[in-house]
Amino acid sequence: MSTIDPTNTDTPEAPEAPAAVEAPAAVEAPAAVEAPAPAEAADAVTPARKKATPRKRAATKATPAAKAAPAKKAAPAKRASAKAAPAKKVAPAKKAPAVKRVTPAKKAAPASAPAPVKRIVAPAAAATPAAAKKPESSGKPIVRESTVHIRAQVAGKTKDGKTRKDPLFHAGRAMKRVGRVWVRTYHRLEIQGALPKLDGPTLFVGNHGYGGVNDVNVFATWVVEQDLGLDRPLVALGHGMAWKIGGGGMMEGMGAVPASATAAQEAFDEGCHVIVFPGGDLEAAKTFKDRDQVQFGGRAGFAKLAMKAGVPILPIVTAGAGETLVVLSRGEKIAKVTGVERVLRLKALPVTISLPMGLTVGGGPYLPLPAKLVTRVLPLMRPDEDETAAHYAKRVETSMQKALDDLTRNRKFLRG
Repeated sequence: MSTIDPTNTDTPEAPEAPAAVEAPAAVEAPAAVEAPAPAEAADAVTPARKKATPRKRAATKATPAAKAAPAKKAAPAKRASAKAAPAKKVAPAKKAPAVKRVTPAKKAAPASAPAPVKRIVAPAAAATPAAAKKPESSGKPIVRESTVHIRAQVAGKTKDGKTRKDPLFHAGRAMKRVGRVWVRTYHRLEIQGALPKLDGPTLFVGNHGYGGVNDVNVFATWVVEQDLGLDRPLVALGHGMAWKIGGGGMMEGMGAVPASATAAQEAFDEGCHVIVFPGGDLEAAKTFKDRDQVQFGGRAGFAKLAMKAGVPILPIVTAGAGETLVVLSRGEKIAKVTGVERVLRLKALPVTISLPMGLTVGGGPYLPLPAKLVTRVLPLMRPDEDETAAHYAKRVETSMQKALDDLTRNRKFLRG
């Protein structure tokens, strides 16, 4: 065992022994031993062991006991405590706000989203009952400004009650009078079926022969209107093209308005009858081989309109108009290529052979061949319970097709 030799005084370090004697100051460390930190007392004993004087040989021998004491092992306790100090740094309660970030305080903001819904729904809910309750409470039809205009124009009056002086309007009225005479004489119009007594507004439904305003089937319905002796105006729903090209005044003279569900409903609200041709421009341009076909093209708006207004449907079928000229093609592709479909909402530009024009594209004025016309008035129709508008429309179309088949079964060209 290597220890410090107490007899070796020749070494240069011997004079320093007195300094080591001062170690008793370290020896006073036992007073510190009374303190709660025993590890510091062990550290104080360690230097005393290294530089002990000869007189303290017994003490130095005792140092092994001190060496045996886990003084240095106690040091880790300091390190542990020192490491515990960083724990205080690591344990900053400031990181607790991380928990606050986790809490969806701001994400809970979507709770404010329902507020806009309330703002949107509340007005609608408030407005709907008001609109719905007015007609029920009054029990009278709603008269709008446009409705007054519809009724006034049929009577040839302006909104302020004055007679209309529009030349086109009076030309239309004249055309309607001439058209009735024309079909009665030139086309030898024959009307079949019992003319019903109409107690309230009714939706007349007709089929196209050829053309629009100049369709002799339309002229035939004017005769039916006259023969029925209607006690209220009959308003026709016409294609909006006439108004786009400046012919609206003439259409109004014949009792027509631009076709729309709103216009029809207003006419019903005012107590008028309404007449529609659901087949539209496609049926008006049907080819010669399809001349005896009712072609509504799956349209059911007229049935929905009648169901909503609570009015019956009076079907009117006319045969013979398809013989007044020869239609080679509907010209649907021509309508698309030329842009007519987009601009004028015409889905067909028929290719025809007629007098005196010969081969033409797009129709126009012509001299119809003197084909005999036969018009049949069918019984009034109403929707069945729980019947859909589509089914109701198909049922009306089917009944009209059966009547047309019956009218053309033994028909002879032009002679009827």
